[in-house]
Amino acid sequence: MLDISWVDGQIAVGPAFDIENIPELKNKGIMAVIDFRSEAVDDRFFASSRIRLNAGS
Repeated sequence: MLDISWVDGQIAVGPAFDIENIPELKNKGIMAVIDFRSEAVDDRFFASSRIRLNAGS
């Protein structure tokens, strides 16, 4: 289960999640993820999900 909090109707925040949660992201209508972690970027898992990943460092 995702641990996210909605800031408003379009923006949610939460901790890093497992790749198994990508379908749940899609089911919640999330279409993009901004990843601010400096240690890793899991872009290969987003390639087939149609969820856009923006990695910021």
